[in-house]
Amino acid sequence: MTEHPVTEQATRPAAPAADAVLVNVGCGDQPLPGFVNLDLDRDADLKLDVRRGLPFADGTVDGIHSEHFVEHLTQGELTAFLRECRRALRPGGVVRVATPDLAEIVRCYIDPDWHDRCGLKDYGYDWLANPCEMLNVCLRDWGHQHMVDASELKRLARLAGLAEPVVCATGESRWPFFRNVETRLGRHLVMEFRRPAPPPHPAPEPPLVSVLIAAYEPRWFEAALLSARRQTHANLEILVGDDSSGDAIETVSRRHAAEDPRVIYVRNPSVLGEIDNWQALYERARGDYVKCLADDDLLEPPCVERLVAALDGRREATLAASYRRLIDEEGRVLPDDFNAPLAAVDVAIRGTDLAALMLANRRNVIGEPSTCLFRREDAADALPALMSFGGRRALTNGDMSLWCHLLSKGDLVLLREPLSSFRQRTTQTCRSERHRADAQRAWELLGQDARRLGLWSGMPPADGRITAKPLAPPPLPVPEVSLLLPVAGDLPVLLRGLLALAAEKLPTVLEYVIVDVGLSQAARRYLERAAPSQPGLQLSDAVRTDRDSAAGRAAAIDRAAATARGACFVIADLDAALPLGWLNAVVMPLVSQPDLAANGLDDAPALAVRADCFRQVGGCGSGVGWRLGLLAGLQGVGHQCH
Repeated sequence: MTEHPVTEQATRPAAPAADAVLVNVGCGDQPLPGFVNLDLDRDADLKLDVRRGLPFADGTVDGIHSEHFVEHLTQGELTAFLRECRRALRPGGVVRVATPDLAEIVRCYIDPDWHDRCGLKDYGYDWLANPCEMLNVCLRDWGHQHMVDASELKRLARLAGLAEPVVCATGESRWPFFRNVETRLGRHLVMEFRRPAPPPHPAPEPPLVSVLIAAYEPRWFEAALLSARRQTHANLEILVGDDSSGDAIETVSRRHAAEDPRVIYVRNPSVLGEIDNWQALYERARGDYVKCLADDDLLEPPCVERLVAALDGRREATLAASYRRLIDEEGRVLPDDFNAPLAAVDVAIRGTDLAALMLANRRNVIGEPSTCLFRREDAADALPALMSFGGRRALTNGDMSLWCHLLSKGDLVLLREPLSSFRQRTTQTCRSERHRADAQRAWELLGQDARRLGLWSGMPPADGRITAKPLAPPPLPVPEVSLLLPVAGDLPVLLRGLLALAAEKLPTVLEYVIVDVGLSQAARRYLERAAPSQPGLQLSDAVRTDRDSAAGRAAAIDRAAATARGACFVIADLDAALPLGWLNAVVMPLVSQPDLAANGLDDAPALAVRADCFRQVGGCGSGVGWRLGLLAGLQGVGHQCH
C-alpha cells in the first residue's frame, strides 16, 4: 500500500525488443521508453480516454502495462478495460496491472502501527485521526472507485477472458520488457495475465465431446438420443440425466447403452428441474467440449463435428452456434417467425456486441442449449452453477446466463447451416404466464449484472449494428479511392495518424496503403498484425532511404501505386497534421469536375489525383518532393490541376 517514488536505478526497465508492440496505460508524468504511453493528458504519446476503448487493432499488442490506474475505474469499467486488453493483445500476449492492494489496506487497518505502515504521511496526511479515517482515505481519495485484492482481480480478469494469473513482486516479471517498469514502490498488488493462445495443430486425435441430455419428457427422448448417437464426430460421451417420475426414459437409455458404450444413464435421486439437471450432468462431463441437447430437440449428423471445427483454433471465440430449424410436435418444419438468422454466411460476432443486442431486446438470438457448443474450461468458473452470470444463479432463462458468461470472455462463431431442430410444442413450460413473469424478472437481473460487470452499457449496440466478420471473407470490392500514405517514425506517430484518418468520412469504398519510408520495427510489426483483420489495409514494402529524402519518398509512393486498385489516388503524409475534413476537400472536386486531374490543399501535404493521369506521367518524379514532382509532371502534359 505504501507508495514512494522509485529511484532512478530501480526504475531502469530492460530495453524492450525493437519490434515489440508495448502499451503503458495511464502513464501520468512517467512515460516508459519503448512503450506507447496513453493518458488523458500530461506526457502521453496519445491523449485519450481508454474507457472508450484502446486504439489498437485486434491481436496486435505484445504487452499492456498499467500502474495505479485501474483503481480509478468502476467494477464495470475495470472489467470492460480488461476485455479490451484481451481483444488488443496477440494470442499469448500479456497484461500487467499494478494497483493498491485492498488486502494490504485491510491488514493496515487492524495493525496497531497503522499510521506508519500506511505510508500516507509521505503524502501530507499527518492529521489522520484513526484507522477508520485512514481506511476511507485509501478507498475514496484520489478518485478511487473499485479497489481490488488478488482474488477479485483474478476473477474479473478471468471473466474478461484472460488466463494464467501470476502475482509478481514489484519490478519482477516473467517478461523482460516488464521488469522494473513500476515507478512507485510499496505494498501494492502486481499481477500479470495472458490472452489464451490456441493449442498446437494438428491435434493428436479428435477431442472428446460430452453431449448432455437433460431428460424429462419420454415422448421425443429416443429421437433426441438417436440424433446424438448418429453424430459424425465419433469421440463422444452421451450423458442422460433422467429427471422423470416414470421408467420409460430409463428403459430406452439402457437399451441404447447396451448397443453403444458411449451412452451413460444417470437416474436423478429426485426431480431436480431443468437447470439443476444440466448442472448435475455438467459435473459428470469429462469432455474438452460440451454439447447440450434437450430431450425433445434433434441434432443433424454433422452438428458436433462442425461446431467443434468452428471453435478449434479460434481461441478468441468461446461459444459456437448454428442456425436452428423450428419443428412442431410431429417433426414438421415451421416458418421462421422468431428464428431469422443473424447472418447469411458463417461469421464471428464480437461477444460484447451480441450480449448488448440480446439484453437490449430481451431476446435469445443465439438459440437454446441444443443449439450451442462450448469448451468446458471456459464455463468452469461460472459460479455458483453452470447457468450463472456474475455470481448470480439463473432463476430461469439459464441458457442466457451461460451465454453472457461465455460472451464476456470471447466471441461467438455462428454457422449459417441448420445443424439442430428446436421443437415447439403446446405443453412447453415457457408458454405459461408464470414462466413469462419469471423470465422477465430473470432478464432484469441479468441486465443489472451485465451493466455492473461492464458487459453492457444499458443501451442497444450503436446504430443497431454488431461486429460480424465472415469466417471466409468474400473478395474485397474494388476501391474507388486508394489512399497512399507515406509515414516514418515510431509506433505513436503511426497511431496518431491512423486515429486522425479514422475521423475522416468519405462515402465510398477506400483502400489504405501504408507506405513505409522509415517506420520503426514495432510500428511495422503492428501493421503486419493488423492488416489481416482490417479489410482494405495493406502495407507496402519498406524502402531503405533517409526518411528526409525527397527522392526516396517519391520512389516509395510510386512503388505503392503500382499495386493500388483505386480509380483515384489520394497521397498524404500520414504523420502530417491535416485539418479535419481534408479528405472530402481533396476528393470531391475530382468527382464533380471530370476534366480535373488533381486537386490539393494549399500548403498541405495532401493531393488527390486520377490514377490514369498518375500513371501517364510516370508517378511522382524525384528530387523535389512527391507533391511538386507530381504536379509538375501533370501540368507538363496539359492536365488541369488545382
